[in-house]
Amino acid sequence: MVTKTKILLTGAAGYIGSSVLPCLLTHPEARSFDITALVRNGEKAKLLESFSVKTIIGSISDFEEVEAAAASSDVVFSIADCDGVPATQAIMKGLQKMHVETGTAPVIIHTVC
Repeated sequence: MVTKTKILLTGAAGYIGSSVLPCLLTHPEARSFDITALVRNGEKAKLLESFSVKTIIGSISDFEEVEAAAASSDVVFSIADCDGVPATQAIMKGLQKMHVETGTAPVIIHTVC
């Protein structure tokens, strides 16, 4: 059984995310990625799902949902809002839960303005 790298991407439809997501989708190891994107509406979700990206409709202000998504991710690309401290705290809390449960060190890539 092949274990896929679970990737969470916030800001996938934004300025930076619209450059990062295609790189992930065309990466030589893309088949080993399980990508989930947090998007704000169903239209964006439908578009990303057409590229086999799982979606969560919501906002980075949905802290419990962001935390839960991060807790089930190996890698988080936090590129929706570099100044969103509460959202970043929710991501870090989720990654900490994942680390405690699995013993695996997660990765966070956070953009800075």
